[in-house]
Amino acid sequence: MAAEIANNVVYLVCDADRIVGSVMYEMKASDHAYLSGLVIKPDAQGRGIGKRAMMKVLEELRDVPLIDLVTHPDNDRAIKLYEALGFTISERIENYFGDGEPRVRMILDKRNR
Repeated sequence: MAAEIANNVVYLVCDADRIVGSVMYEMKASDHAYLSGLVIKPDAQGRGIGKRAMMKVLEELRDVPLIDLVTHPDNDRAIKLYEALGFTISERIENYFGDGEPRVRMILDKRNR
């Protein structure tokens, strides 16, 4: 976990004076960022906090032409959020983290816009 954090830009997500989550990304190359995590506490979900956090990160990455992430294919709320932000599902990958669970890779590709 320490190595992952060391390679990522990590932001804590706050709601008023309370930390309710985090968002992280890693620059894979000058033209490619990987969104490695978005976590919002369950009692803070459904209020747009995660969307606002993602929008801030995407603004920071506005000059990066390719941004990708993975999420569980059954995580409908996350998929809808990412699609609303312009991401599309590019592929399904079985056993992505070695835990037996699949993930879908989603991309935001600004190269052809």
